[in-house]
Amino acid sequence: AGFAVSDEVARYVFTGVLIEIKKNGQGYAVTSDGKQLAACGFDAQPADDKNFRVVINQDAAELLASVCKKAEEGARIEIEVGLSNAGELVQVRFVGPGVKLWARIIDGTFPDWEAVVPPDKSYKHAGFEVEAKPLLEALDRISLAFVKDKEQVELKFSGTKLELHAQSEACGQAKAEIPCKSKGAERSIRVNPLLLEDYLRSVPKTAKSVRVLVPAKSDSATKWTWNSGKDVYVLMPISGGKK
Repeated sequence: AGFAVSDEVARYVFTGVLIEIKKNGQGYAVTSDGKQLAACGFDAQPADDKNFRVVINQDAAELLASVCKKAEEGARIEIEVGLSNAGELVQVRFVGPGVKLWARIIDGTFPDWEAVVPPDKSYKHAGFEVEAKPLLEALDRISLAFVKDKEQVELKFSGTKLELHAQSEACGQAKAEIPCKSKGAERSIRVNPLLLEDYLRSVPKTAKSVRVLVPAKSDSATKWTWNSGKDVYVLMPISGGKK
């Protein structure tokens, strides 16, 4: 989820990664920069019947991700917290097999990210399935037509195909097409291709496809999921522009 971290210090809490563990045992690592939101799910064992939330800096989150990738299957990471005399959370430590990682906590309140993730029913069953690698390759093929500083690509979803359209004054029009599986009406939306590429690169090769929910209104977000819906990516659209 690190690709969606914000670099705007004015909203400092968004420069970090939210680690959230719910009392039902579902955990998430969440990032957002206002244009996109990524939430990666993992299984957890909460210490009590309360939800746990902490925002750590990006460097610590990347080290933690590296530790998890190298750990043997079934290995677990324990989370220990340090409290001030006033009972405030000031430090968090991740303990794994042969590893102890201290992380700096970022002050501030990370918003309720689930409140901004559109529920599936809001898309009125307009769902599509596409393979991540072919879509990434299609974006690369038409990349010359992305307008500098105004990158946008139009995604047109239909019954059996996804068309990608881009246009610039210097390079003219570009079009690519890949297969997709459709459940619902035809939909189209304009998005930032650079943001979408970052997301697609984060999808593991073991994931055969990603599910895309496309809104009926072009000013609403698209919702991308894989891993049985535990991993969620929300991408805001780009309004206007030439077709």
